[in-house]
Amino acid sequence: MGWCSLLKRRWQTVRHLSWWDGWILLQAWVGLLVVDLGLRLLPFGRVKDWLASRPVAETRPLSAGTTATVQRLRWLVTAAGQHHLYPMRCLQQALVLQWLLSRRGIQTELKIGVRKEKDQLCAHAWLEHASHSIGECPGVVDTFAPLSAIIPQR
Repeated sequence: MGWCSLLKRRWQTVRHLSWWDGWILLQAWVGLLVVDLGLRLLPFGRVKDWLASRPVAETRPLSAGTTATVQRLRWLVTAAGQHHLYPMRCLQQALVLQWLLSRRGIQTELKIGVRKEKDQLCAHAWLEHASHSIGECPGVVDTFAPLSAIIPQR
């Protein structure tokens, strides 16, 4: 009975979305699953390269419309991650959001940071667009030390 009521509540939420939002939500949901499986089976670099090889639209200048698109896509990817088969972490969500944004000509930079909490090392992944973090609470990103880019030797 619990599953039925959960599915019913989720359906009530989804059916109020516009056609475009529903389509993006579906793309994000499937994308999260594919990226998660890819990260479990392949090295990170191969998954990142595969996502980058997908068609990219011409780069768009920063505008109010671009900012609204970025925030809306972030919300839809977060919603897809929260209503998935199992919890989707920040890295999967950041990679899928970056892929969705690049298809719309919005270039972002993936950041991965670490911090030490007591005896544990914590990590977080996020995107930056025009040197501003996307969808992060103020100050959260400042608590993580970004890892330097590692360029593989060939």
